[in-house]
Amino acid sequence: MNRLKTDVLVIGGGAAGIRAAVEAAAHGADVTLVSNAPVTAGGATFSQVSRGWGIQALMEGECSAQHIESFYNEIVAVGQGACDPKLARILVEESGDRVKDLVSYGVRFKKTDDGRFHRAKGCFSETERALITADFDNVRKAFLSILRQHRVRILTGTVIDLVVRDAVCAGAFIFDSANTFSLIDAKATIMAAGGGGAIYENHLCGAESTGDGYALAIRAGARLLNMEFIQFMLGIKSKENRQFLPRHRLYQHNILLDGMGKPVLERCLPEAIQRENVVRLRQNHCPASTCDASFIIDQSVWQATRETGSVFWNADRHPSVIPEVVHMAHAFNGGIRIDARAASTLSGLFAAGEAAAGPHGADRIGGCMMTATQVFGKRAGQFAAQHAGQIKHLKLGAHPRVGCPALKPGEKSEIEREMLDWLEHTIKHAMHTHVNVVRSKKGLETCRRILFDARCRLASMEGATRENYIRYNKVRNMIDVAGRVVESAIRRKDSLGAHFRADIAMAQQTSPSAGAMDCAA
Repeated sequence: MNRLKTDVLVIGGGAAGIRAAVEAAAHGADVTLVSNAPVTAGGATFSQVSRGWGIQALMEGECSAQHIESFYNEIVAVGQGACDPKLARILVEESGDRVKDLVSYGVRFKKTDDGRFHRAKGCFSETERALITADFDNVRKAFLSILRQHRVRILTGTVIDLVVRDAVCAGAFIFDSANTFSLIDAKATIMAAGGGGAIYENHLCGAESTGDGYALAIRAGARLLNMEFIQFMLGIKSKENRQFLPRHRLYQHNILLDGMGKPVLERCLPEAIQRENVVRLRQNHCPASTCDASFIIDQSVWQATRETGSVFWNADRHPSVIPEVVHMAHAFNGGIRIDARAASTLSGLFAAGEAAAGPHGADRIGGCMMTATQVFGKRAGQFAAQHAGQIKHLKLGAHPRVGCPALKPGEKSEIEREMLDWLEHTIKHAMHTHVNVVRSKKGLETCRRILFDARCRLASMEGATRENYIRYNKVRNMIDVAGRVVESAIRRKDSLGAHFRADIAMAQQTSPSAGAMDCAA
């Protein structure tokens, strides 16, 4: 086994990971960044689905007490009491400076004819505050350029498990691009491995977004928060293509048809004026949410799919293939619990970006996730470097691969690969069926049993051969993350955000201000 030493280990090569690595290096730390794909080639930041993003921020001239309170109050209101107020305020107050950093890196944002930044409303927001990136390739090049300007060691590999010594995170085991194990001893570790939308059958994120960071934190003993809050978008699926459903087209008559060819929205909302009002509400946000009456659209699509097998997008008069309408997982609003220093509940472990929870609640203003990657990416890098600086000598005692899956001898096994294919499909289908926009205790408990069976079947494999090892670990992570989502959804009896408990009458539900919920094992 190879062995490396570093002051700060960053796991993840997206916007949060790069920002954290740059900041840690700027504070004098020796930094190693590990990514399971070439840096800027994967993750939500550089997704080929959206090809760009918006970022919420208060720029110069907008940082009055009134603007700050307005932005802060909007985050808290949209979060429905489930975000951390202290982290929300930090995000607001530091947002402008972090955009200035991006501009200094070379990131270009769209501008008006008179040279001012073009501003737009984000989902759930009433204020034109978001800046929009001008060019997708420019974003990639700018992040890569600023990373190269700092002394950051970059490794390509898959993190198998975090190393924990005496209740302190002390690095990680990785399975590198050469298919060999390496142990990285680190004084501080930053988790920035993104979200977990790809644990679902239908998703609008990269295939690598299977919640690896959450799974690593779970097994290391860190606490997670609000894992039941996941953004689901109505999307259009045709063969291998997937895209956001154009919400403005929902005004069109008979735009959604069920599997029997009958209109979906007209069936549940027969009055045209009522239907128009509901569709108008949905123009304010892309994610499904119980925050307003537009959730009727999501319930209708879900119910029609369950009853007739599919819902179709009836937009073209003579289509060769009629695309299907499905709910697609997009982003997690929960994750690893952090404080104002971006530190987790496990000493030595920090988190930022979609891997971290706290700044967002049940719903999230569009563009605030990118703000969080920069605000808490910087904080994670700064405080991880300071934490590492307080450790004079790194403990380098021998550490067996406790808990890591066994690497089995032998050549590539087709039987092994087929089992992993089946397990991955089973997990994704179970999550799509039982832990989507409409949830119930019965469905959640069914999914819990399916995941338990999957865990047992995976354990019976007793590891994997070298060719299937990364895939084995991916399925292992999916089971851990999906299990935590299910347990959190069972505990959360309020219908908040996209978490709707159909089995609990609205009158019996507790207050929407029930708050954030720890996701303990």
